[in-house]
Amino acid sequence: SIKNAAIEVTKIIAKQTPAAAALIGLEINGRAIQVAQGSTLLDAIKKAGSNVPTLCYHPEFEPRAVCRMCLVELEGSNKPLPACRTKAQEGQIIKTDTEELKAFRRRDLQFLLNRHPNECIRCEAS
Repeated sequence: SIKNAAIEVTKIIAKQTPAAAALIGLEINGRAIQVAQGSTLLDAIKKAGSNVPTLCYHPEFEPRAVCRMCLVELEGSNKPLPACRTKAQEGQIIKTDTEELKAFRRRDLQFLLNRHPNECIRCEAS
C-alpha cells in the first residue's frame, strides 16, 4: 500500500541521515555558546565571534599545536592549552585575550621569527 511504502521510505531516509550532534555549552570570553560535541576550542572560539592567532593550523590537516600561538586559558587549569587541538567540553570557561596570553604570543612570535631562516622563496614547504 502507499502508506507502507511511505513508512519504508521514511525508515531508509532516517538511516541515511546522521543524528543531530549533541550540543555542549561553554563560555568564551564571557559569552555563553553551544557547539557540537567533538568540536575543538578553536571551533568554539570562532563561533563565539572571537579570534586567536594560528600559524600551524589548517582545517584539512590534523592539528599539531606546534606554533603555540593559539594558546588559551581554561579556568581551573594551571597551564594554557592549544585551542586548535583541545576538545571543547561542557561547562568550560575559556579566556583568549588576557594580557598574559597577549604577552606570550608576542614573545613566541618573536622567537619563531628570530629562528626562522627567512628564505620563503626557496623553501620546499611553500
